[in-house]
Formats: sequence, C-alpha cells, structure tokens
Amino acid sequence: MRVRDLRDTIMSCTIGNGVFATDVPNLTLVRIEGPSEYMPIFCEPAVSFVVQGAREISFSGQTFVNHARNFTVVAIDLPVVTRVVEASVDNPYLCLELKLDFAILRELANGLPLKTGRSRKPQAGLRVATLPLSLRDALCRLVDLLCKPADIAVLAPLLQRELLYRLLSGECSSTIRQVLLPGSASSAASQAVSTMKRKFRGPPITAALEHNVRTSFHAVTGQSPYQFQTALRLMEARRLLLGLALDVEKVHRAVGYTSISDFLRDYATFFGRPPAEDLEWLRRQPPHSLDIFL
Repeated sequence: MRVRDLRDTIMSCTIGNGVFATDVPNLTLVRIEGPSEYMPIFCEPAVSFVVQGAREISFSGQTFVNHARNFTVVAIDLPVVTRVVEASVDNPYLCLELKLDFAILRELANGLPLKTGRSRKPQAGLRVATLPLSLRDALCRLVDLLCKPADIAVLAPLLQRELLYRLLSGECSSTIRQVLLPGSASSAASQAVSTMKRKFRGPPITAALEHNVRTSFHAVTGQSPYQFQTALRLMEARRLLLGLALDVEKVHRAVGYTSISDFLRDYATFFGRPPAEDLEWLRRQPPHSLDIFL
C-alpha cells in the first residue's frame, strides 16, 4: 500500500471531523478539516502517525511538529497541549493512532537486547522520531486490513505485534522500555499515574510520594504530581459539564474541589475560557469532533 492509498483508505473510513474507531482492535483514525486552536488533552499510551497535514504538540516546555515524516510515541498517560496547524476540507489532517499493548511489549522486550545500556535515569514519556520505512510498511499493511475485513481476526494481531517490535528495536525503544523495567524510577512514576487516575478526586497525593518518585514523575510527565492531579480533575469536570449537563456547583465538588472560586480560576487557566464560555464553544463543534476534546 502506497502513502496515497493509505490516505484514500482513511478518507473512505471517516466523515467530517472526529475520532473514529475501526474494526482493527486498538486502531483509531482522526480526521480534522481545518486548523484548530490550542487544546489541552490527555494522551493515553499510544503511537500515532500523521498521514496528511500537521499538528503541534506542546509538552514539558517544548513544542514538537508532528507530520507525515515522523511519528509520536506516548509511553504513559500524559497531559499535553496540541493544535492542528495544517488542514483543510480538501486536504484534511489525517492521523492513525494505535494503542500500546503493554503485555505484548513486555514479552517482546524480554527477548530483545538493550541498545542504550541499562541506565534507569527517567526520560520524557513522549517522543517524536523520524518514521523509518520498516515501520511505515508495517503500518500500511495494518491499515490495508480495513479494506479486507475477513483478514482482520487472523492478521491484525500479527501486524500489531510487528509494529510493536519495530518500536522496541528502533529510535524510541528507551522511551517505552523505561516504563516496562521493574524497579526503575520511570516505572514508579507510571504506577503513581495509575494511582492518581483512580484517586484524583481525593486530597493531593504529592506528600505521599517519595522524593525520588516526585522527581522522576516530573521528568516523565512534564508536570508535578499536583499539576497532573489538577489536570485530571479539570478534564473530568469538562466531561461532566458537557456530557451530563451538570452545573458548576455540583461539578466542582464531584471532581474534588472544595472552593468554587479555585475551580473557576483553574478551569479558565487550563482551558483558556471559563466553564460557561467553554461549553458554548464546545456545543458549536461538530458532534463527531467532541471526542477530540474530551
């Protein structure tokens, strides 16, 4: 499958703006038909490939441009700020996202030598790297299955396994391996993220984390534990305000705030507009596009 065929396949499987599930497990498609403003989102562990157009990703004080010649790996749940910078109705931004399967990654990693030594110094959990031909070829064959649904059950697991193998044996290997290594600082930070996702409504957990975990947490996620927990609360607040039509009085308590003024201040700072104005803006967006922001 050529890159042009890849584009045509994605175009045929999507309509308008939005995030689209596919029949291939863990594979989603993104299509956006115009430039967008900066938007804070949470990225789950995944690898993403831009097929057409470009986006900017701001993370830990740096801004990366993701386009068709590179790809992005996110090895841990991360809050980032992103915007589409190159897209139009005729040539929309097109992206493929494959969720990382850590069970397969651990199995593969155990059989592969480390290329970068055994340093346990934590690294950023997001990496943008040049797209090698071997990875692009495996990706094209995976997407080609969308045109051959009868082959998905047998071939999709094999091709996804190949993609994960290519990731572990390539430039982004250390970014992924760091969260797989038991006892590493990055693994401890990953466990702290998992705990925070379950308990973000409770009091700040920063004090409960050991100093080395707090240090590695910032190195991997680009934020302090307090900032990360606040981001989790505000993203959930936005979902509740829009999806369940709850009012601000109920929502600020539901996500763990005790002061409504603190909630309003943090919300406006995080999303760039107060709740009422933000909801009005979200409701003007095409229905399929809301998954991009929530």
